[in-house]
Amino acid sequence: MKRLFLLGAMLFGLAASAQNGHLKFMGREICGSVADFRSYLVAEKGFYRTIDPCILRGTFAEQKCQVRLVKGADGMHFSVEMLSDSSYDNWTPLYRSYCAWVEIYTVKYGNPISAIQSFGSNDDFVRATNSDFARMTAVEDETCNFKTVFSTNGGTIEIAIVKDKNEYKHGKIFIRYCDKLNDKVQRSRILDEI
Repeated sequence: MKRLFLLGAMLFGLAASAQNGHLKFMGREICGSVADFRSYLVAEKGFYRTIDPCILRGTFAEQKCQVRLVKGADGMHFSVEMLSDSSYDNWTPLYRSYCAWVEIYTVKYGNPISAIQSFGSNDDFVRATNSDFARMTAVEDETCNFKTVFSTNGGTIEIAIVKDKNEYKHGKIFIRYCDKLNDKVQRSRILDEI
């Protein structure tokens, strides 16, 4: 009976920790200080620093990228954003890349909780012309709204097509990891101030 109780307590503890844990990025929970997380990415994952202390460059899922650590006011609660280095001036390879990312995340996290594929105010133009030019115009105008969101016990992961701010009519893949516990702390702080 004692063993059964201990086994039940262990299983309950594991289930509770799985539900209350932080979201992970590259094998590490998104918690602690931004400086500690940055040090981990540099020392353990081969990223290197840029002029901005919250932006690192390196490789994520075999893709060269920029990783941005978006910190809250306390510097302890943050989210992680990944922007691919690959910049596309043509819709077909950009969309294929987006679909490949969505597919690999679906394998790991299951079906997404939401998926939007819209060209916003350019929808009619895209439908009428059925051209890559029209689709890339929507990317440039930032009316392209291709976004897939996955939910995990630790938070949400969003994959999107975004405008490349450095190249005219180019798009990139953007992935954001939002830790549920960090968001809860930030929201509580804001609610306390209101």
